Amino acid sequence: IPQGVADGQWHHVEVQYYNRSAVLILDHCDSNLAIQQGKKLGDAWRCANKTEIAPGTECSTFLNTCHTLLDLTGPLQLGALPGSKPITSPPLDGCIRNLEVDRKFTDLNNYVFNNGTLSGCPERREFCMSHPCQNNGQCTEGWGGYICKCNQGWGGKDCSQRLKPAKRF
Repeated sequence: IPQGVADGQWHHVEVQYYNRSAVLILDHCDSNLAIQQGKKLGDAWRCANKTEIAPGTECSTFLNTCHTLLDLTGPLQLGALPGSKPITSPPLDGCIRNLEVDRKFTDLNNYVFNNGTLSGCPERREFCMSHPCQNNGQCTEGWGGYICKCNQGWGGKDCSQRLKPAKRF
């Protein structure tokens, strides 16, 4: 999804998992059309993705039912596991509400491990209204602040720092 979902708006995300195949659907889009023709139809149709998981060696015996591919019987982990390899995509800056697993609501207050999450959702403010990004930087709203995308030659939180040109050796 090229524009991402950290835009300060509520989004509906659905994950369908069946027979080692997972489909992610954003904002109730037509997933079949998006998966089959999304590249031809343009960015507006990049709202669904399908991933198939190849069975590993644990599924090689007839008696193993391969429940280890997606185990929803234990604690639910949202985000990266502590101690796992670093994530290269930006973190979620927002809120999660009305989480359902198998059509049953999940109580997000009943957690096993909390790493910086807060109960409730702060009121979203319009940080970009004050035009904090300098030197023609583009401002993007977040839940707890703003992010400036700076033009070449500028950097810093508000694009106010002139950067030295890169040198090639």
